[in-house]
Amino acid sequence: MRFEIALPHGERFTRQVAGAVATVSLELSRCLEAMGHDVRVVTPRGPGEPLDGVNTRVLRYGTPRFRVTSLVQRVARRLASRLRPNHSVGALDGYRLQVVAAVSESRADVVIVHNEPALAALLSQSVSATVVLWLHNLMAGADARALAALPQPVRIVCVSEAVREWTSRELAVPVDRMTVIHNGVDPQRFKPATNAVAGGPGDRPLRVVLHGRIDPNKGQELAARTVAGLRAEGLQIELTLLGSVVTFGLSQTEQADFERRISEATRAAGAHVTGWVPSHEIPTRLGEFDVALVLPTAPDPFPLAGLEAMASGLAVVAIPLGGVAEMVDGAALLVEPHEQSVGAALRSLAADPELLRLRQRLSRERASSFTWPAAAEKLIAVLDLEDATRPGADPE
Repeated sequence: MRFEIALPHGERFTRQVAGAVATVSLELSRCLEAMGHDVRVVTPRGPGEPLDGVNTRVLRYGTPRFRVTSLVQRVARRLASRLRPNHSVGALDGYRLQVVAAVSESRADVVIVHNEPALAALLSQSVSATVVLWLHNLMAGADARALAALPQPVRIVCVSEAVREWTSRELAVPVDRMTVIHNGVDPQRFKPATNAVAGGPGDRPLRVVLHGRIDPNKGQELAARTVAGLRAEGLQIELTLLGSVVTFGLSQTEQADFERRISEATRAAGAHVTGWVPSHEIPTRLGEFDVALVLPTAPDPFPLAGLEAMASGLAVVAIPLGGVAEMVDGAALLVEPHEQSVGAALRSLAADPELLRLRQRLSRERASSFTWPAAAEKLIAVLDLEDATRPGADPE
């Protein structure tokens, strides 16, 4: 089969700014190609070089005066106006129309759309390919309305049971219309360091990391406040934030306030903030730590960062919001979203090397159940089911 994987307008398929959706697209592409399929990733233009080893089509969009020239684009534009009445074709819609044209020109069999129900709807009415909408988030606002009205032929994949249950409950999408395909992790890249040494008082400081983008919803403030309190008690503990500030939906005032709070909290905790780290360096960096924190302050659908830390052999302390609970499934120490609970978990790991090693082993074992080949195989199974349910399909 020929696959097109269309990134959302806010994502970029480059080394410098690759996010979770780009990572999932990259890994799926590699696995599908290994299975003998043709794959191309359609991406907005972004800074830097594209991610390695994948066929890409870079779309240059961004003008409200986008010129619609091809027949496919003209048809798609009319459909877009029906889907979004009284809305002119701006930069966002210009990108969507270009995706439709690119998919049509490629004669793809399957097109995967991430977090863009409006684009999935547009494609389902514009091209003959089977359309798959891959949900990495809980949809809200206009996206939620588009998802609730999604044409029946579109297949829906959710990254966790938590996303599927929420989408069914809040948006009245039938549960049996959605399939869960969990994120995976590459065990060749993310694995325990060969020189890992258990830490704790009397040995060396307990090394704690929280990696990924620094955002109000990711718990870095809670981590820093907790570690500051533990250090004030005399506990040997070191905190590193592996990443840089990247937020969404904040005003300039809110952004500045958040950055000020993070700066003050990390300084009080004696924490190290690395700034942006290239994706190829993250596996090695994770091997430097004993414990990873997964502390979402809002439901996190299925955090790749936590899965990577588990595969790297780190004990995990986690707040079980969103898909976090099904990801860790007994491997992590689960805590409440406050300093006393997080602090108690870290204190217990620092005081008991056997407990630390146990939790590290459970992390590795749990992470091994999430692989990218398994995700790709489940996707193919979903598509085979779709083919089997089409009118006229041979039931045998």
